[in-house]
Amino acid sequence: MPRPSRFQILKYAKPRIAAVLEHYGNRVFSESEFQEVLLANRDNWNLANITTFQNFVDFLVEQNIITVLLIKTTPKKHLRRFLFGSPSIYEIALSLSSGSYLTHFSALHLHALTEEVPKTIYINREQSSPGGHIYGEELEQKRIDFAFSRPMRKSNLAKELIYDKTAYRIITLNGRNTGRLGVTELDLGGTTLRTTNLERTLIDATVRPDYSGGVINVFLAYQNAKPHLSVNRLVAYLKRLEYKYPYHQSVGFYLENAGYGKDALQLLEEFEIKYKFYLAYKMPKKKFSEKWGVFYPDGLFPETNSA
Repeated sequence: MPRPSRFQILKYAKPRIAAVLEHYGNRVFSESEFQEVLLANRDNWNLANITTFQNFVDFLVEQNIITVLLIKTTPKKHLRRFLFGSPSIYEIALSLSSGSYLTHFSALHLHALTEEVPKTIYINREQSSPGGHIYGEELEQKRIDFAFSRPMRKSNLAKELIYDKTAYRIITLNGRNTGRLGVTELDLGGTTLRTTNLERTLIDATVRPDYSGGVINVFLAYQNAKPHLSVNRLVAYLKRLEYKYPYHQSVGFYLENAGYGKDALQLLEEFEIKYKFYLAYKMPKKKFSEKWGVFYPDGLFPETNSA
């Protein structure tokens, strides 16, 4: 009897391969992770020595056990992800950077704080060094004015892909080290995703509105979060994050105009207001809230009573 070919052996091993992939509990594999799957199991599957990694991949694709997703990193370069089952775009995004978590617009969506379904996915990869505590450093009004007269600086770490007939961009943010403050795990269809919690999400959106759909979207998020938000926890996070800029003024403005009560506002009123601040970068027309010391876009908050 002739010796089975490498492909016949793969076919015999097909049920065991599928069982092993199911056991991993991971539906998105990087190139190195999938190579490790083959290396760790090829003897148990009795695969032929001449079976290459690409033979293995081609067979699994042909048998509809996995799909291979190409992700564009530069105009001429791609990386591959190997998908088992039907993972979400968020699982794919998190696979791009070890230890990363979902943030900004993506977190707003996952917490049902926006009705928009963003096609740009944001992940945060914290820097390894904690950095200095700069909250107490003296600011100058002219420097604040200059910084917010310009467009917000944005990450250029973007990757592009088409998944489930939809085009996505995945933006990696190299955030400062916060010790993963407010990072939690959220269940999405039986899959656990790392993301910022409600309070941390609103703070991040306040600090970087352009990553969160703009200031009107951030304002609506504060309104939608009202039944579930812990203002005590949000304030505690603000203190621990020790921002250089007075983002507590923006948070107070959002809370008041989103209809939060006196007790919630009192927690923000305890912060000192020393500077005139800005709700967003490079606002063409703006109004000013005397109470919170915040410039905000003209016309975006017609219901505001803070002017």
